[in-house]
Amino acid sequence: MALETTVSVEPAKSMAQLNTIVAQQEGFHGALTAIGNDGSVTLLTFENTPKKPEVNAVIAPQEGGRPSVPVGATLVCTGTVFVAGQLTLSAATRAGAPDGA
Repeated sequence: MALETTVSVEPAKSMAQLNTIVAQQEGFHGALTAIGNDGSVTLLTFENTPKKPEVNAVIAPQEGGRPSVPVGATLVCTGTVFVAGQLTLSAATRAGAPDGA
């Protein structure tokens, strides 16, 4: 069973800033596995393994309550995160292999 690391992110961050944090943390902790919030901050959960993804996950707002998965990408997870102080239903996707490699 892989250990997980959860990182909290202040709610004022933009979507671009949130994705920069995801890229930085995936390089350190491993693949993103979950997104969400605790009512006051965004929570990003990473599998705490030495295996780093070749392509970083990208978080984007869901359109009409449904995740928008780009062609050639896989859905990593969905959740509600803070974007510029507003709770936003979002999805994380990763281009490439379904296993996140």
